[in-house]
Amino acid sequence: MPTYARWMSVERLVVLLIAQVFTYIVVEGIKVWPQSTIDTFAALNLAVAGLSNIAVAVITVVDFYRRGAFTSMIVSELCILGVLDILWLSTGAYTASKYSPVSQFCSEIQNLEGVGNVKTACATIQTSIAFSFMNFIMLTVYILMLFILVFVFSQRGVSIWKQSVRETASMTIQVPTAPVDNEYPMQANTPGTLYEPTKYEPTSITMTPTLQSVPYTIVSQNPVQSPTGGNTIQV
Repeated sequence: MPTYARWMSVERLVVLLIAQVFTYIVVEGIKVWPQSTIDTFAALNLAVAGLSNIAVAVITVVDFYRRGAFTSMIVSELCILGVLDILWLSTGAYTASKYSPVSQFCSEIQNLEGVGNVKTACATIQTSIAFSFMNFIMLTVYILMLFILVFVFSQRGVSIWKQSVRETASMTIQVPTAPVDNEYPMQANTPGTLYEPTKYEPTSITMTPTLQSVPYTIVSQNPVQSPTGGNTIQV
């Protein structure tokens, strides 16, 4: 099991917890909005903050009480956090566009008295911009780390798209090894005894040549006269 997976399990909890804290700060900033009617950027901040709170809470709580849940899968977590990442980027960019025309004015009234509501409005916009972009940056880094985690396991021939980050921290990866041909088994050694290899003594083989008789006929060119005066015998 890669050490990276164990570290990612801890990082996941830290990132989700910090995201909830940043979201809470954004909501608290909108609550002190001095105007009687909520501006467009304030409504967008509240909507994204509400979705972020619900999504992160579901991902964290369900994974804590139930293993193998659909919301805990890495592929589901990437989709959910990817959507939240885009929403926080859009929220920060839209709020910054609203703040840009009055940024100089907000800087000039910092030392003025009797403009508390205006200062509160400027502080609310600045807080929304800061923590929206911080949520975006933090979620983007975490998403990239998740892709690296998937790549690390895929290099070892393991697919973890349908696993949770917490489950990957306890997974073991078996590296295949080449088969070993044990034609000559090793002898077990006892403590204090030196290993002596098996001695193979040559076996002598005696080969006795076998003579095979071959029939033959002797023919003489000179006829032999029988001593008894008989017929000539030709051998």
